[in-house]
Amino acid sequence: MVQPTILRKRHSLKGLKLLPVIKKVRGGRPEGLKEFARMSKEKKTDVLELDQIENIVNSLTGENMIELLELAGRDIDVNEARWLLHCLIIFANEVGQPRGQALDDSTDPSTSASTGGSSTPVPLETAGPSKKRKHDVDTTLEERVLSLEKTSKWEMVQELKEKVRTLCLQDDPSNALILLTLDELSKAARKLNHEEADMFEELYRQANRY
Repeated sequence: MVQPTILRKRHSLKGLKLLPVIKKVRGGRPEGLKEFARMSKEKKTDVLELDQIENIVNSLTGENMIELLELAGRDIDVNEARWLLHCLIIFANEVGQPRGQALDDSTDPSTSASTGGSSTPVPLETAGPSKKRKHDVDTTLEERVLSLEKTSKWEMVQELKEKVRTLCLQDDPSNALILLTLDELSKAARKLNHEEADMFEELYRQANRY
């Protein structure tokens, strides 16, 4: 019997880029997924409520759960929140190991997705080196452009500008989400030959220094 995926000890996504997770969440829960990954063996993700998941996501990533769901284009409800947490746990098991610890930690008792005692972490197919992550950003942008192909240049760029503004005005702004949205804005403006494309690119370069 295949055991559920469990978050490995001391693994965290704080300070890491979550683009692969956002893309995975955007695709929606696969029909073949029978059970969500868990934070611990005892607590099923399926029984967690929205406010509980919000606290867990913040603890695991340092980011706001609602903002992550909005960025992925998903509804703000408990089922989508459980799907987000599932993807975050899998990604954390792959790349969120403590510094100095090997990723393949076969002695960790919390390692999951095993059959017959063997440890087989479930891969998050979008995780990869920086070149792959850049491709993920470009792919996400292409999807957004296609979905808004009937929208004028001004409306599309204005929407992204407003999104950046909203993120910046929050009581506890997320630098990672601001940077991600600003990058999307600069790429969209350049792709559409928007008159302010140079300014957006410069803003992104300046923000990326901090």
